[in-house]
Amino acid sequence: MFCHACGNAVAEGQQFCQQCGARLTPETAAAETVRTATPWEARRDIGFFNGLVKTIKETLFSPTGFFKKMPVSGGLADPLLYALIVSMAGLMVFYFWDSLLRAPLQDYVGPQFRTATEQNMLVSKGGPVLAIGTPFFLLGGLFVVAGLQHVLLLVFRGAQAGFEATFRVVCYSISPTVFLMVPVCGMPVASIWSL
Repeated sequence: MFCHACGNAVAEGQQFCQQCGARLTPETAAAETVRTATPWEARRDIGFFNGLVKTIKETLFSPTGFFKKMPVSGGLADPLLYALIVSMAGLMVFYFWDSLLRAPLQDYVGPQFRTATEQNMLVSKGGPVLAIGTPFFLLGGLFVVAGLQHVLLLVFRGAQAGFEATFRVVCYSISPTVFLMVPVCGMPVASIWSL
């Protein structure tokens, strides 16, 4: 059962929420949205790949329903692992396409843009450094983004369920990075979809 006011998990029969102090009545318990484990968090029952694909589909194509039923507590490890797997898969395929297609596309780029793309080749030649450093940048970035968003939610009184809920939303919201796997147009599609 979850608190109708803050979304915190509460025990059955509990009269007050330990997090926010809201009175829990049978009417509010019946009116609350039923929160169930995300497919990713249920991967032990439905399988790793199935849980991953279902979570990606739900977050991309029915985000409102996904986030309404997502538990706001349950730990940071599962959402963090999901975010790292999805974003690393998207970024590694993006790096592959970038290194593979950059040279052939040089012929179609005007001379004024050629120096900019040649300078960017230094980044793609540093692939091993990017491959090693990217997970750490993502890890730090997730906590920074979640922290900033949570502070803004606190300022505007929208943080009803604590930092853990904000962090879980940020982690599951990284799903559009799978579009980075699409060559050439993956970056714009992922950017627009994230909005």
